[in-house]
Amino acid sequence: MQPKKILSLFFPAALFGGLISIVVGWLSDRFRLKYFAAFLASGTGLSSLSLVLYADRIAVPLLIAGMAISSVCFGPVSGAFAPRYFGIKHIGAISGAFMSTMIIASATGPLLFSLVRDYSGSYRFGFLGTLVVAIALQAGAFWANNPQRKIKMALVRDDGR
Repeated sequence: MQPKKILSLFFPAALFGGLISIVVGWLSDRFRLKYFAAFLASGTGLSSLSLVLYADRIAVPLLIAGMAISSVCFGPVSGAFAPRYFGIKHIGAISGAFMSTMIIASATGPLLFSLVRDYSGSYRFGFLGTLVVAIALQAGAFWANNPQRKIKMALVRDDGR
């Protein structure tokens, strides 16, 4: 792909991402976070799928859409999950553990991709693995129920007896 063509992708990606960001930010205050986690995973899966299939006409729009969806969902999901799921009493410890996990994953991902490339001669199997993980995370997100909601439901049941 030519550098000029690559640069022309930034504006549509920023526009698409900005629009989704506004909508996701507004909706994340009104709906359960697990649906946004599933949407984030679907964006990651869409990006991975575009890199696995790599057909020039379809890969670029899929990649732009997938990366935009993932990046705009990441903020609301990562910023809101700790206080909403665990409360604010230990927010510092929870946020610290979350950031440590992100840093470790950021270092591990490129290592795994380089190992895949070294052993297979291509990144394709790495993209395929990422697609499989994204699909699993998307499915698993629907079972990521808020523990605070379960505690409230249990308290309501106990008071009703």
